[in-house]
Amino acid sequence: MAYVSNFLTDTAGITAPETSWNVFRNPDIDNRLYELNIYSSVYYKILELLTEEEDAKQPRFDWAEDDIPARVTAVNNVGGYANNATSIVVDDSTVFIVGHVIRSMTHNELLLITGIKDSTNTLTVTRGYAGSSAAKLDDNEVLMDMGMVLGENGDAPNARGKIPTEKYNYIEMKSRTFAISELQQTTDMRYDVGKIPRETLEKAFSIRRDFAMALLYGKRSKTTAADGNTAYTTGGFYEFATENGLSTSASGLTWTTLYGWAEEAFIPTESSPRKILLCGSGVAQAITQIAYDKTRFAEYNDVLGQQVNILRLPSGNEIEIIQDPYTFSSSFGTEKKGILIDTKHISLKWKEGWRLRWKQNIQNNYTHGRKDEIYGACGLKLKHPEVHGTITLT
Repeated sequence: MAYVSNFLTDTAGITAPETSWNVFRNPDIDNRLYELNIYSSVYYKILELLTEEEDAKQPRFDWAEDDIPARVTAVNNVGGYANNATSIVVDDSTVFIVGHVIRSMTHNELLLITGIKDSTNTLTVTRGYAGSSAAKLDDNEVLMDMGMVLGENGDAPNARGKIPTEKYNYIEMKSRTFAISELQQTTDMRYDVGKIPRETLEKAFSIRRDFAMALLYGKRSKTTAADGNTAYTTGGFYEFATENGLSTSASGLTWTTLYGWAEEAFIPTESSPRKILLCGSGVAQAITQIAYDKTRFAEYNDVLGQQVNILRLPSGNEIEIIQDPYTFSSSFGTEKKGILIDTKHISLKWKEGWRLRWKQNIQNNYTHGRKDEIYGACGLKLKHPEVHGTITLT
């Protein structure tokens, strides 16, 4: 996990007068101290506590790496097709790629796709491929894509890819610098080293808050950086977890509307039996007014620093309602928003080697003062968007 205790010291710049006491700038900080910061985002805390997987080695990773559209469709012809027919109409030809082999799930025949016409959902195929037996294809017979067939030294066809690249999430970097401008103050730090960990914590909290806003409300985009390279900006939860979106006026929110929206996220097989609704005061109050007899006080969560109420739906599924006073606040105009999270399918994804780090002495060698930097780079990993949700009260 990306706690402050994971900060690494990295000395560069001024070295001569500081080599002997550089060790004092390794902060001995409780790795759960950040929980005491009342301005931290509950959303970020949850993501950080959930993150126990390997860091991303590439600066880009897929939002839904296990949510690739299934390459399955069915024959669409009332009379079916004879065992020598090579032009086959299906329900959806876009799930297939030229050069792939498809399998009849009824007769186990293999067919090689040699052409596709999407306007009519028509496949041109080679029947009885790879020694399989050609058989009559019935209407609504299921056909499954078995993948690419590429001979030795063959050329891969220029075909369409099926990985949903529009859902890529680009890792975003945040950094903070802090400076001690006077030489005397720098020297004094030899005897008052507590000042530096305090500055380090403050900047770390600030970066976490920035990450929380970017991961929640960011829009995926790319721009040209100052060095001429392409800079990618991460997309946020609100941009992608919209399959179960509810938008209504506060006065229009009813118990039927509320649980109808919430239950949709529990229907998919990947869903967990309990979810978390992080929201602002406006959403929390509206839910309390219409479901006061359907909620119960659970406990005060010391880790999140918030009271937790449990909302029980007619199906028996439960939702933990937690207010996030920073991310969903009137200061940002988001107090009437909320997100329904399935914690099993969301996590923070750090760029390898770019978890929160403390880099010391980034000033020029001829500078008498000292400047340090706290930086990190991460993005949001969101799987199965249909098990999450968003709510907005207009």
